[in-house]
Amino acid sequence: MEHVDETIITCSVCGRNFDEGDVNIIDYDLDLCISCEKKHLESSKEIKGPYDVTYQHYKGNIYISKQNPSQEIQGTNIALGDPFYSDKDLRVLGYVIRKGGKWTHNHDKYMDLDEIIWSVLKSYGWYNEYCYQLLGTS
Repeated sequence: MEHVDETIITCSVCGRNFDEGDVNIIDYDLDLCISCEKKHLESSKEIKGPYDVTYQHYKGNIYISKQNPSQEIQGTNIALGDPFYSDKDLRVLGYVIRKGGKWTHNHDKYMDLDEIIWSVLKSYGWYNEYCYQLLGTS
């Protein structure tokens, strides 16, 4: 029987071997080296959320519930998540309404998607720098 060295980790994406102590291997469903993690995050476009709702990747760690473009008015969840986490770790931050191509909290003021997501993030009292970090623009 062949001896397996458990201190050597193979990245699931690039296939390179790393000593366990030399690189931070991400321990989710996939073992990813740091250089492959970023590419994998960018390619992960959808995640299943609570109640089997499908969320689409927006920017950074922000997801929105999948839209049906044929509906004129549609409720939308804005969520904080990570494609490596399970659905129980997806955190719904706010509920907004899409009417046509604009978004609103209460039908008083309509905004574009960037503006409405920013307003949801800021409603938690988070500093601008943290909001930029969540959006992957810091």
